[in-house]
Amino acid sequence: MIEVLVVIVALGLVGWLLAKRVNATVALLLVGVLLMLASVALGHAGSTSLEPQETGNAVLDQFAYISAIFADRAASTGMIIMVLFGFSSYMTQIGANAVAVDLLTKPLLRIGPRGRYLLVPLTFWVGNLMSLVVPSASSLAVLLMATLFPTMVAAGISRMTSAAVIATTATIMPTPLGADNVVAADKLGVDLNDYTWAMHAKISVPTLIVMGLVHYVWQRFMDARDLARSVPAGAVAGASTAVAAGEEATANKGRTAKASVAGGASMVAVGGATAATADRTAGANVASDAGAGATSGATAAASGGAVASPGQGRGRAATAAGSGAGSAEGSEGGQTASDGETVRRAPKFYCVFPLLPLVLVLAPWISERVGGPQINLSLVPVVLISLLIGMVTEILVGLTQKRSPLAAMDDAKVFFKGMGEGMTTVVGLLIGAAVLVEGITKLGVIDTLVRWASDMPGGTGIVIAAFVLLMLVLTLLTGGVAPFYSFVEAVPGVAAGLGINGAWLTLPLQFVGNLGRACSPVAAVVLIVSGYIKVAPVALIKRTAVPMAAGMVMSLALTWVLI
Repeated sequence: MIEVLVVIVALGLVGWLLAKRVNATVALLLVGVLLMLASVALGHAGSTSLEPQETGNAVLDQFAYISAIFADRAASTGMIIMVLFGFSSYMTQIGANAVAVDLLTKPLLRIGPRGRYLLVPLTFWVGNLMSLVVPSASSLAVLLMATLFPTMVAAGISRMTSAAVIATTATIMPTPLGADNVVAADKLGVDLNDYTWAMHAKISVPTLIVMGLVHYVWQRFMDARDLARSVPAGAVAGASTAVAAGEEATANKGRTAKASVAGGASMVAVGGATAATADRTAGANVASDAGAGATSGATAAASGGAVASPGQGRGRAATAAGSGAGSAEGSEGGQTASDGETVRRAPKFYCVFPLLPLVLVLAPWISERVGGPQINLSLVPVVLISLLIGMVTEILVGLTQKRSPLAAMDDAKVFFKGMGEGMTTVVGLLIGAAVLVEGITKLGVIDTLVRWASDMPGGTGIVIAAFVLLMLVLTLLTGGVAPFYSFVEAVPGVAAGLGINGAWLTLPLQFVGNLGRACSPVAAVVLIVSGYIKVAPVALIKRTAVPMAAGMVMSLALTWVLI
């Protein structure tokens, strides 16, 4: 019983540290080390998951176990995540991500005022597709606020509705390139494609469809209610002629920014800019976009484009549409990045490059299921092949533009910078979470809880509900999916003890973590969007909460029925 009390106190300490905006990785690692040392004091020796060489001293052995966890996580799942981060950084560097975003947003720009509310679900669905190219929720929000937001407002959609839809675009899109999917598949011991398409997609695709429809109904209701309550001019579309004119001007400005995006320009930089609250939450949210593999260091600046201080918080949002800090106000000509270089316009065919890993991962999986040749190719070689194709193409295109091939080769260094970013965010979280769960497991608490659940009626349902509820609370407190990486470490042991399919527990945790982020007042994406339209984060959450809640309920129900 004393072990259970120790773990409860330790988890409370983690929650307190996160509430104080301590870096999530540091909080998890520190408390995990304390638990492992406590296990020695309480007479629990040995490692539960790894068997490193023992030192001959029980206390020193704990650090040998921690060292083994570092090596194991960094060399397996961690390496996959790091190369995915590196590839995404390189795609941004050469302008491929911007071209892909431009291609996806073009159809939405053609919808006129008469079908304006169709833009609500369509933007939500297209935004989720765009998360395959721009995996960071905050980075994607920055892009869409500078491109689609002015268009939606000019079409007659309220600023609050437009912002709410954009804040919820990066949610639960099924992709084998997502860091959370990579980790979940690894912990469940299943093939990544099988997890993504045979488990995740069965739940997430119908859920996304329902969420888009709920967005349509809820945002129309909220707009009608705000208009009936005589919200100040500008809060609801069409409130006055002056507002309409201002929105059209904003739309024109947004189209100029979009032209810059299409050329791979640096748009809204996220550094240490306008909302001071984002700086205070950056530590806790350092991996708030890890479900897709990214992080944001701060908030967006004022509407119409923001200029950030280039020395701070260089997270993935700062590199969303180019590299370094910049401005969304650029003209239709070339734009200048923070290092003084003019950002190049990428050829249109570059739009296929960000999707190459996805295609190369899916091809062998599909071939095997239709009776074709069996090709065993893991994700790291797939990403490296895609990287090489992009590099060679960039060199050849550079030669046609009289650009030195050496400069094109030098651009590839951002791949390794991206790998470093992946290590400091997602992989660091995996290591910290693994150490914490190792400490909990060594104390025998997981086995104790499983025994309790097995002895009580409906114990399995109670355990799943408790995990999901705690996941939601921690997500709202931290503003990110960092808690998922802690919970998923414990899933194999809990599922085995209860005799259930591990996906029953993993999928609800993953969906609740990703959907709950858009309902957290400290989430980077919420701070960015609310800062852009100059409203309180809580006001934006009133618009996002109902669609996200519908998604949670739908995903939980489908998981229970289909998995």
